[in-house]
Amino acid sequence: AFSGAFALQPAASDSFARGLLIRLHMLSGVGALSAELIAVVASTAAIDKLSFAPPAANVAGSLGEYVQRACEFEWVASRANFMLGLLQFLAMVGLRAWLAFNSAPFSRVAVALVCAALFLMLAFAEDAQLYRRGHS
Repeated sequence: AFSGAFALQPAASDSFARGLLIRLHMLSGVGALSAELIAVVASTAAIDKLSFAPPAANVAGSLGEYVQRACEFEWVASRANFMLGLLQFLAMVGLRAWLAFNSAPFSRVAVALVCAALFLMLAFAEDAQLYRRGHS
């Protein structure tokens, strides 16, 4: 999967705009992988922390509330970097689709599909936030 970020290489014959898009594609791939790795490490650190510090009775009303209190930094880091990595991955896919298709209509359709996925992901994330606020 990581090699996909570097499959497109700028060529000397590329226009300035195409070369810039190819470089943005590569940066999006590196950023997405880095953010997802941070999310994995932060989640692992939270699990390690929780496995050695069992909760006292009635510390929190729910497991989510307890995790947020006991591992606040890890909670924020894992959630933020997971979403950031997904957004950067979608940007990489959208740029790749735009660059790969030689037809503007097909490029627009591909980017529209990526945008639809983005909006659906954001809707799920917002729904989870609203649910959490209503149950805390």
